[in-house]
Amino acid sequence: MTTAYRWTGLVFKDPTARKTLERLTAFARFGSPLLLTGEAGTGKRETARLYHRFRWERDDGFVHLSAGNLSADLAYTELFGYRKGAFSGADSDRPGAADRTSESGSTLYLSSLELLPSSLFTPLVELIESHRFQPLGDERSKEYRGGLVLSSPLSLEGLKELLPPSLFYALNAYHIPLPPLRERPKDILPLAKFFLKELNRRGGIKKDLDPEMATFLQAYTFPGNLRELRNLLESAYISGQEESLLRLAHLSGVGSTPPSQLLKEAMEERWTYEELEKRYFLEVYKREGGRRKRIASSLGITARSVYNLLLKYGLAHGKDQGPLGGEK
Repeated sequence: MTTAYRWTGLVFKDPTARKTLERLTAFARFGSPLLLTGEAGTGKRETARLYHRFRWERDDGFVHLSAGNLSADLAYTELFGYRKGAFSGADSDRPGAADRTSESGSTLYLSSLELLPSSLFTPLVELIESHRFQPLGDERSKEYRGGLVLSSPLSLEGLKELLPPSLFYALNAYHIPLPPLRERPKDILPLAKFFLKELNRRGGIKKDLDPEMATFLQAYTFPGNLRELRNLLESAYISGQEESLLRLAHLSGVGSTPPSQLLKEAMEERWTYEELEKRYFLEVYKREGGRRKRIASSLGITARSVYNLLLKYGLAHGKDQGPLGGEK
């Protein structure tokens, strides 16, 4: 059974994703802090919102701060606030993000943890372990009654290299890694249909996925994860204008990765030749809208070779009667 959350755009059908959901629910119901890690586009902010929904049973009150936007000088007061007279020009109390979420009983989401200024390391450990914080200029600390979610695109091992042991070990027991879309193959079509339903609502035209489009989505690796899938479908929806089906032809020129970038990724991630071949072929397949003659021309190979690659990657259909599949 597919579980889709309209307010977040998350779908949990694949076993890996369902385990993520179970841990997320347990942490939220128990009131534990949460550390999310995952590649760009894996849905860290949406998952933080889901934690907020599970914990407080409402959508409002969610506060998002990016550590990358906190300057070293103002980071403490942005997070914890200050009291009147704390410094020259402090003419009145100013609540920080922790103040606001604590008073309202809601969730503070701090993203880009790897960019957190070092001045916040110790007070953040205090917030996590003792549930207390101290606004600048206040003589006493305050109890923190809100929820806390932190996230980073780095792996847990990567964070261990950057964070002080006190902060890392305060968080690592509450860690949930968000799997990339390529590791959740059973979620791709349910997610695509979910996003398409939203596009139908916004665009006013009811559309569905062409079978070839559905096959392509299941075969594609989605380096941009959920964000890329959503954007790819939206672009195809717009390109298709009044048509009732989203076809591969509507993807022509959308989001293809330059060969040089693919080679760079292949070297950095130590892809096998087979992985590089598949990724490059799928990029060209998407760029050319599935048109086999154009794919052959673009790759400088024969139509028969294109057909063999289609078979290899599960992109050939029963209607295909040969290398060109009846293509005109």
